[in-house]
Amino acid sequence: MYSGFELCESAALPGREEYLDSEKYQLRQRDWQAPGNIIAEISQLNQIRRGNPALQTHLSLRFYNASNDQYCGTANPPPDWRISSWCWSAWTRTTCRRHSSKCPLWEFGLPDHGVLQVEELMRGIHFNWYGKLQQWRFVPQELPFAIFRVQALQSPA
Repeated sequence: MYSGFELCESAALPGREEYLDSEKYQLRQRDWQAPGNIIAEISQLNQIRRGNPALQTHLSLRFYNASNDQYCGTANPPPDWRISSWCWSAWTRTTCRRHSSKCPLWEFGLPDHGVLQVEELMRGIHFNWYGKLQQWRFVPQELPFAIFRVQALQSPA
């Protein structure tokens, strides 16, 4: 991340794909407590990354089919594939809408009616996912992404 990302600085240079006030051209003093900053979210993301081996490398990153092009879903299996806990990330580019994604139950050796134990890591919410099709409601004004820790449970009888 460039310096200033946490403050949501994003003014572009006209006609170029560079940021107007990036540290590439200058050293700047910033007000790190300015309204609208995302310092708490970045700090929490770093803490989640440190606590999950699957998020400490990009080498196992996989992209999965989503219901539309306004949503993206990825999974990171842990470096030791024998461990059954994965991290699943999802994010949206739209306003508050419910998005669906096909959950890769086959990666856990589960049938289409399998069950996954899930923890949404940014909020600490625990729940179960049943079956192959999952939905998550994003509220971009609050948080336009989610990071889930996913573990396989026994298939329902």
